[in-house]
This record gives sequence, C-alpha cells and structure tokens, in this order.
Amino acid sequence: VEMQEVREHLVSRSVFTGEDAKLAALLSGGSIGRALLLDLARYRAMREHVIVILEKIVDGSDLAGLLKEAEMLNDPKHKNDFEEMLGVLETAVRDVWLVGLGSSLERIKNVDIAEKLAEHAARADSRRLAGFMREIDLLRQNLTVNINRKMATDALFTRAFA
Repeated sequence: VEMQEVREHLVSRSVFTGEDAKLAALLSGGSIGRALLLDLARYRAMREHVIVILEKIVDGSDLAGLLKEAEMLNDPKHKNDFEEMLGVLETAVRDVWLVGLGSSLERIKNVDIAEKLAEHAARADSRRLAGFMREIDLLRQNLTVNINRKMATDALFTRAFA
C-alpha cells in the first residue's frame, strides 16, 4: 500500500493525526497493520537514544561513551528491545546517509527530525555510514545464530568509530 494511503487510513480512523500519521506510515513500510501497531512514543524514545549513538559515531570523539551506549543496549532490562533498537539505528543511519548524498527529504523515514539528520549528514562521511549499515546488517544476520550480543555490539560500534 502506498504511504499516502496508509497515512489517510490512520487519519480517517483517528489513530494518528498530522505528522504522527505521516511518520507511522513511513515506518510501516506500506503495511496498515504495522502502522496501527506502532507505538510512536516508544519509537521516539528509542530514536533519541539512537541519535546519541549516531552523534558519537559521526563526531568520532568518544569511544568510551559509545561503548557505554553499547552496554546499555545489552543490559538485561533491554534484552527484548535489542533487535528493534538495531532497526531504529539502521533507519537513522540510512536517513543520515541519504541526506548526506543529497537525496530528497521525501526518501527519509524520520521526516519529523529531518533538520537534525541534516546536521549529522553535514559532518558525516558517507562511506563510513554505508559501511556501518553493512555492519548492522551483518550483525542482524548473525543474530540468527547464538552470538554474544555484547561482544558483537561492542565490535560494531568500535568498527563504526574507527
């Protein structure tokens, strides 16, 4: 289903309004069911954390802080959020990468924070971001086998920082 149709459905059912409906439609990947299940407050809270991680990677000045963020991701109380958080991170990195390449803002998913993403894109190296997206994808693939998430996350962030 087209993003606009999902957005219109969400608005007509009074599930979301305005920018929230647009964000939910973009994040749903064209699935009305997925859009209806989205908890945007939870997503935004995860995204705030992910933006901190992204800032540390783009700035390249706080490896200790980045590893502390990795530790938080692997905290047992966040165990069930790990894969979802990786997805939010991957989406944010992709958005910054696209903005940095000069893509239209219509191609990004986090349109409600486009200005902040553009600030990061201005400082980021597109090759590093592309490599980081590949690393995230590889980590997600490796999650299907029983890997040590803490070690894998530390390695992911260390490679992104380098």
